Amino acid sequence: MRQQNKFRVALALITIICFLDYQLFTEGYAVRDISPIVRQVGHFVILMAVIPVGWWAWKNHPIPWFGKLWLYSYGVALGFIVLVGILKMTTGILTEDFLDWVTTVRYFFTSPLPHLLLYMLSLIAMQRNSNAQ
Repeated sequence: MRQQNKFRVALALITIICFLDYQLFTEGYAVRDISPIVRQVGHFVILMAVIPVGWWAWKNHPIPWFGKLWLYSYGVALGFIVLVGILKMTTGILTEDFLDWVTTVRYFFTSPLPHLLLYMLSLIAMQRNSNAQ
């Protein structure tokens, strides 16, 4: 499959996953009946579902570091979110403002925005490579 088509399919899949997260675990009608632990696990599963979709789209890119950038950035975000979750459960010393900020980090990484930013970066890199040749 051409890289452009992979990008489009991955963008559509990530958008659908993001929509499911928003509807099932964030703002949907049924969210009121879900316990906070189930919501957190749902958010985590959704985040884990975005990672392989993006990896599939970027792993065979002509510039190989795009796939690595995808994995490293999601690895750092995932590690940070897990660490904050462990600290929250074990110590309870984290403030609500900080936890709200961590939520925005999770929102960012479960949205299509990282995929779009990486795509824009790839367009710039490909254009620079073609101009240099």
